[in-house]
Amino acid sequence: MIRTSIALVWLAWRQVWGTPVRSCLTVLAVAAGMAVVTAVVSLDQAMRRALDDGQQRLVVMQAHRHCPLTSWIPLHLASETTTIAGVAGVRPVRVIPSHCGTALDVMVLRGVPADNPGDDLELVAGSWYDWRERTDAAAVGVAAARRRGLGLGDTLSVGGLTLVVTTIIQGPSAIDHEHIRVPLEHLQRALPGRGEGLVTAFEVQLEAHAQAADVAQAIDQHHASLGIATSSRSNRAAMAAAARDLLTLTQATRYLALAAALAVALLVANALILGLRARRRSMAVLAAVGFSGSQRALLVISESCLLAATGAALGVGGMAFLMWWHPPGIASEGWSLHLRGDRGMVFTFIAGIGLGLAAAALPAYQAARMQLAHLLRNAGAAV
Repeated sequence: MIRTSIALVWLAWRQVWGTPVRSCLTVLAVAAGMAVVTAVVSLDQAMRRALDDGQQRLVVMQAHRHCPLTSWIPLHLASETTTIAGVAGVRPVRVIPSHCGTALDVMVLRGVPADNPGDDLELVAGSWYDWRERTDAAAVGVAAARRRGLGLGDTLSVGGLTLVVTTIIQGPSAIDHEHIRVPLEHLQRALPGRGEGLVTAFEVQLEAHAQAADVAQAIDQHHASLGIATSSRSNRAAMAAAARDLLTLTQATRYLALAAALAVALLVANALILGLRARRRSMAVLAAVGFSGSQRALLVISESCLLAATGAALGVGGMAFLMWWHPPGIASEGWSLHLRGDRGMVFTFIAGIGLGLAAAALPAYQAARMQLAHLLRNAGAAV
């Protein structure tokens, strides 16, 4: 049984590449379609990761803001916020994006306390000592560094500042891979008269059993009593509110993925049907030597799976390499998405083979139903 299956696959491989031009064009078209599906799936997964970073955290920003550049909160309120019940810690941040709306390759400068730059950050290169000591130091997320070709000692300009890369970092969230961190104290001194003593937001870490909605309400009420209108919400809600365009884009691209998958299936089915019509003589010979209808159907299914698997491997693999070599960065109002290759791509590849199986349904049925006399008559007519 195993030997027969191997022989059938080998025969299917020879049948596929008996017409190399048609097969190559089909594989390339399948690869293009599966690359589109892979990109859409990666975008959807990136949005899911950004909306659920696994942390119990609130984001406090100025109410009625237009974007992070128009959110101003006095820095001294950070110490008062820590006294509110349910608050475990407060990290003031200053966010300066190169573009406020939704766009590709947005550079986001993030001023953070030197002693508390972020949660679960990992050093990829450089040292935290140099980052804290130099007044022009920048810790660049690994995805942003790879996309812009930045290494230790390189310079970059963000928000009117010239910075030197002293550290490359990564972490559990998209922000950790995409943002450029500088010590908040250095950033405040480098921007005299531009919001000195003010920050964009407070990142509030909650105690284990605190209710996020209750703590958010308490923070806003406390700040309102001081004459400052703030809007406190969970990290997920803040991201969803700021990235409305990204959410709409993600939902719309799902239909694009479905259309690309349908196009792949129809393309493979069309190639198989044309191949069957062009191979009447060979199908007649197979029937004459004892190939049953089910075996001819399995042969067509094997051909379809080979075409789909080869094209899916090229499309998914090519997109995975692109995301590693030049990771695309998408941001909206300072919130970033990090597109990367992950295990979801394995399921995309398997889905590509499934499309090949679906595409083989009609051609396999036609191959199984063909009678020997009909095959011989059509083969003779084709000579």
